[in-house]
Amino acid sequence: MFMIGFLFYLFVLPDEHRQSIERVVGQIISYGIIMGLSIVFSWFLIFFLNLHLVYDHYFARWRFYYNLDFVLPTLVRPFTRELDGRFLQEAERNIDEFMKLFYHFVGDYEHDYKVKENLKVRFYEIAQKYWITQINEIMALFLSMITIVYYFVYKSLGLPLDTIVITSFIATAFFLTNHYLSLRLRESIRIATKDQIEDIHGRFLKQLEDQLRELHKKFGLKYGEG
Repeated sequence: MFMIGFLFYLFVLPDEHRQSIERVVGQIISYGIIMGLSIVFSWFLIFFLNLHLVYDHYFARWRFYYNLDFVLPTLVRPFTRELDGRFLQEAERNIDEFMKLFYHFVGDYEHDYKVKENLKVRFYEIAQKYWITQINEIMALFLSMITIVYYFVYKSLGLPLDTIVITSFIATAFFLTNHYLSLRLRESIRIATKDQIEDIHGRFLKQLEDQLRELHKKFGLKYGEG
């Protein structure tokens, strides 16, 4: 079948039709290569450079407030009466140390995932999708900035204004759509995190309290004396 098609293409098709096919196939291959390189590049930015974490830490700031306002309060809720009144204030100043309460059970620090395997898989499936939306957000902003630079700095290239407008519109539409998806994924992450915390409460409550006592001691807080 392949040989018949190849012979038809080689000996039967007129040169004009053959050239048209070659242009289309060439474009498809070019687009495929670009898309493939984009996927590899995004994977590299996420898993090697952790660019999404840098972006979140310095610009989005979602993870900091998510940990402080949701993860920690939900995690320590069974021990609310025992906590030092300065617990959350101290956590805000030392969020990475305080989040070890949570990561001790989910393995991000110790590579010893204690909660159920299906909860781990579910969380990371959602988290990886969210990380991709953060990379998309960075790329959309970069595209908008580089387009403006090309127009104002490299006017000698003759980049038409309508090209700038169309490109900026597409980048903005992509940014807003991607941002909407990231908000939806944040809510899914919240649900997945809550399920992990419930598993910790259900199976590791005593270990959690021991970790909490040690954390109070480390930062000079009073546990059970409020």
